[in-house]
Amino acid sequence: MSKPSPTKLSLDHARKRLGWTAAVVEKWNAFAKIRQDLWGFDILAIRPDRPGVTGIQASTGAHHARRAKKLAATPALRRFLAAGNAAEVWTWTLRSGRWELRRSELRAEDLAPVDLTPKPPRCRKHRGLFDAIATPDGGKAHA
Repeated sequence: MSKPSPTKLSLDHARKRLGWTAAVVEKWNAFAKIRQDLWGFDILAIRPDRPGVTGIQASTGAHHARRAKKLAATPALRRFLAAGNAAEVWTWTLRSGRWELRRSELRAEDLAPVDLTPKPPRCRKHRGLFDAIATPDGGKAHA
């Protein structure tokens, strides 16, 4: 038997144990050969105990902090939370033959500012490529 994915474990837990209506919202982009999340989430769920939608980022236990940081840096998250929705990170660890779930919620007041300024290219060939892009304060994108 193969090891279930964190997304599968989370989907089953949300539906069967918590009674939520849940669906996977990440997809495989064959062109880019990567998985793409919807606004940073793997799963969206409707909960009977609260209004709005709960977005879930699922992963393995060793990546809990990294996934929370990644989700917090998603530009759409602030708007998602401001609309009355909830955001959670669910990670799974196998202990003594049983899967254990760790859940944490991200709240708007906990989020760090998201830097939207483009980073300068690392290679010399592309330096200056974005110099003409003006920032909202009227300055250059980078010096």
